[in-house]
Amino acid sequence: MNHIEPFHNWLIDELKQAQLTQSELATILGINRSVVSNWVTGRYVPTSARIMLLVELFGQGDENKEKLVSCMQSIITSIQQGKRGANGQNN
Repeated sequence: MNHIEPFHNWLIDELKQAQLTQSELATILGINRSVVSNWVTGRYVPTSARIMLLVELFGQGDENKEKLVSCMQSIITSIQQGKRGANGQNN
């Protein structure tokens, strides 16, 4: 599974529930719409600072926060594994 998939699925769901467009989210966060588009398509993930903003914006309720934490842990694990060579050593 693509390590970004859980995050971008979460973001798509949150945008739908909040009835926000990508442009509206970009305006709220003070960024370009293309940045949000890249998150939604799974091309990139946000910086840790922007993740915290998303948590503040969408992280209402324990279940939603747990879902976002799970997404972020999946991304971190995948990145860490990608930094290891075939013999398990860090590159």
